[in-house]
Amino acid sequence: MGRFAGLGSIRTNQGGVYFLPGNYVVDLVEVKSILSRKKKDCFIIGAKIVESDTAERKPGTVCSQVVTINPEYLETCLANIKQFAGAVLGIEDPDEYLAEVNPSIPGDTPEEATDRFWDDALESLVSDEQPAAGLRMCLNCVNIKTKNGGDFTKHYWSPYYDKTAV
Repeated sequence: MGRFAGLGSIRTNQGGVYFLPGNYVVDLVEVKSILSRKKKDCFIIGAKIVESDTAERKPGTVCSQVVTINPEYLETCLANIKQFAGAVLGIEDPDEYLAEVNPSIPGDTPEEATDRFWDDALESLVSDEQPAAGLRMCLNCVNIKTKNGGDFTKHYWSPYYDKTAV
């Protein structure tokens, strides 16, 4: 074996460039769910900047939002993912959205139908088909203080509407 034996099992450095506070127009590159090197589930949104008001993040830069699925903050993690998915799907208020009951499922309820809808939507977004790739979105990032006093960049996704459309 040579000096580089064992390289086949080593993952390359996949660290990313993250969004800074500011306003962006982006084209989605990929949406994926991975297990990190630290064995944590992560939901990752990769996007190429089209417009930016942040000097450190110029158009053409590919940036990521990483949501680490932390059981301690599970509701917050899932809320961030739902907010993104709602924006991609054009759902104005994801918290009020109710899916239609499936009449072929005995005893189906709007709550169960809605859970299935979001689960199916997210599984589709992270699938190999990448249905959101190329979709133009707006993103506003702001720094907020966490309960522990740390800094956190909050991402607010919204659909992009062509400014020239009448």
